[in-house]
Parts: sequence; structure tokens; C-alpha cells
Amino acid sequence: MKSFGWLHMFKLYSMLLAFIFVMPSVFTQVWNEDFDNEHFLYKIPENVSCADNQYPPLASDRVPTYVINLDLPPKLRWAQLMIDKKESALHLLQDIKTYTDSFFHGKLFPLLDKYLPLMAKTLPEPYLSELEGIAEVTGIELGEITLYNIFYEVFTLCTSVISQGANGKIYHGRNLDFGLFLGWDVKNHTWQTTEALRPLVVELDFQREGHTVYKTVNFAGYVGVLTGMKPQRFTLTLDERFSMEGGFVGIIRWLLGDHSANWAGFLMRDVMEKADSYQQALTTLTTSKLLAPVYFILGGNTTDQVLCLIILKLSCS
Repeated sequence: MKSFGWLHMFKLYSMLLAFIFVMPSVFTQVWNEDFDNEHFLYKIPENVSCADNQYPPLASDRVPTYVINLDLPPKLRWAQLMIDKKESALHLLQDIKTYTDSFFHGKLFPLLDKYLPLMAKTLPEPYLSELEGIAEVTGIELGEITLYNIFYEVFTLCTSVISQGANGKIYHGRNLDFGLFLGWDVKNHTWQTTEALRPLVVELDFQREGHTVYKTVNFAGYVGVLTGMKPQRFTLTLDERFSMEGGFVGIIRWLLGDHSANWAGFLMRDVMEKADSYQQALTTLTTSKLLAPVYFILGGNTTDQVLCLIILKLSCS
């Protein structure tokens, strides 16, 4: 795999930093209208109320399930899903472009489309081919699909909870905070990007020879794994770990040609596909290098495998 020249690396990384750290400014522009500056508290709208009996969800509220056929060539695996979710994906991109244009004057995404495909070509298989297939089906630029798939290494916030009931049953749940701080909707009191992501939430059943290998909850178009379950084996979720280095150091090393570390979502998918037990998953997760600091939450199927909190070191540690 190729490394980047210094000029390309500087331009690409500058764009990634700008993309992440300037977008929250959209939120601060409406601070005076929706927030109490003196007490730093959010003003809760009067019509907000609590809801109960929300689980299990009504049939009308269930997210759709798609089969990802691992026997197909990588470029074809996501075709049907992305045909169905194309409009939602385009809406998400347009939403982001709309509120970043005021800062970048329409120049950000053309630059991303020019330079991020260079980075995409360095990603491991089958992920590169799958991203190329998604780009072909949707007509979305490969650079934009790539950014969508490496977003964890740049910025995210998530939390997982795992517990054991009185009957010994293990419960593993999580929230997915993608879109937080990205575009505040003053009228509806929501984060614009979060709302644009909702229609893209899907359950995926990864199959080989017609049999389920593992299941995940994903955003359509994201080919890694953030939340996964291998039936009768283990469950696995990924959460943000804050560090001064963040994922920035790892990305720089990758751009310079050091590809010894793993992208978190891709590593999780590798584990879901290859590990056949809690212990195998644990071993892989604790011995693999990562580009970004993370918390992996791993649950098994016995009482001594209820919780395993793993803090992994970066490739440069």
C-alpha cells in the first residue's frame, strides 16, 4: 500500500481537522436563543414528556433487517441495502454540506473528493472494495464514503451498558451518539446530523452459505462494526475513549505509510467474522494495535464473561 507525500498528507489532515472542529461552531451560533448563558443550562421545551413501554418497539418502529451475503464479491455485498437507502444517504450528505458551506464556502467537499480517495486506496480488503461498490451504487464520491467510514477515528461519543439479570441472562445495550454537536436544529431542539442518521439505522445479518455468521446494528453505508453479536458466542460494542492523542496521531502514521495498526470498526468486523468464542475475541482485541484509543465492551454467554472492559494502546505507544 502506498504512503502519502508530505503535501498531500498536510492537505488531507488539515481538511479532516477543519471538518470536525469547525462544525460545532454551527451550534454556538444559536447559543443565545436556546441556551442559558449564565447558568450554562439547556432550556427544555415545555412540550417534552417522558415515554414508557417503548420496548419491544412497535412493528412500525422497528428498523429494517438486511442480509449481507459474504459469499458475494465485496463490491456487490451492499448493493441492495444501498439502493434502498440511497436517498437517505444523499440527504445526510446534503445536510452536512449545507451547514458547512457557511464556513468553507463550498470548498470543503471538492477537496475531500480529491484527496480522500488517495487514502481509501490504502485501506485493507475487503473494505476498500466494499466502499468502492457503495460509491458505484449510490453515485456518492468515494472520498465522502471513506470519511463516513473512518469517522470514529476522528470524532464520536458513545456509551455501553452490560449487566446480568437475576436469572443469569446477560443484557448488553448501548447508545450511539453520532451526530452530537453537529448542527443544532433550533426549531425542533435536535442535532441535525443525528436526525439525518436515523433513517440509515439498520440491522444486518452477515451470512455465509445461507447461515448467519454474526449480526450487527449499523448505519447503512458503514462497512465496519460498532455493535455486534455472534449468536451463542459473544457480544461486542465500541465506545469512545478520550485521550490527548485521540485518533489523530494514528491517522498521521497511517498517512506516512505505517499500516501496522487497525481501524477500530474494521478490527471489530474481523473479530466478528473470525473469532469463534469469547476467549478468541478477547485475545484478538487485547493484542491488536489501533489507530485510535477505544473502549471495547465484550460480553460472553456465561456468568464469568459478563463484562470485559478493554482499554487498548495506540500503535505509537
